[in-house]
Amino acid sequence: MAKVRPLGLLVNQWEVKNQTKPFSLKSLYVMMHEWVLEKEYSPSVEDPDFPEISYYESDSQKNGREIWAKWRCFHIPQENPFYKFVMNVDIHGLFIRPVDVMHNGKKFKMDSGELYVSCEAILEVDWEGKWRKNWLLKHFLEVFWKRVFWKNMEKHRKEVYEISMELQTLIKEYLEIRRAIKAPKTYWPATGIKTEK
Repeated sequence: MAKVRPLGLLVNQWEVKNQTKPFSLKSLYVMMHEWVLEKEYSPSVEDPDFPEISYYESDSQKNGREIWAKWRCFHIPQENPFYKFVMNVDIHGLFIRPVDVMHNGKKFKMDSGELYVSCEAILEVDWEGKWRKNWLLKHFLEVFWKRVFWKNMEKHRKEVYEISMELQTLIKEYLEIRRAIKAPKTYWPATGIKTEK
């Protein structure tokens, strides 16, 4: 039987970049791994079940290390047969080289280079495909999840958004990256000619 394509909503998408400050790649990786286990975005706490689908590392004397890691994490809230929270996390490191950093008279081994962590948070609907495989229910699926369960969907969408932003905040705090603040309203009104299309 053919695998059913995922159906859902892209709730949030972000990328964190670190190009200047030294960091510990191993510590960041372990911290993110533990966060995924703590939030139950892994099928079990056993390491062979961790949803890392790919890990690639190459090392060269000229460019340092390059690292790719792809995680496809998911969480099923209260064993719900209709909703599934999915987080696709990609970690990409370029020109990673070991560096020694002095802090309070002590030397620490850190890494320097470019680090990109990107995430897609998705609220997947009918993840088992029961509705789309049923001869009668497949005709009502669109109406069901876009109209009947819309309030419930909004609650789950907000939950997925908050979880993905929590991961982003965790990574930014670890890498000591400033977070954007809300821009204040301008005192002066907008000027210029308003054009209509």
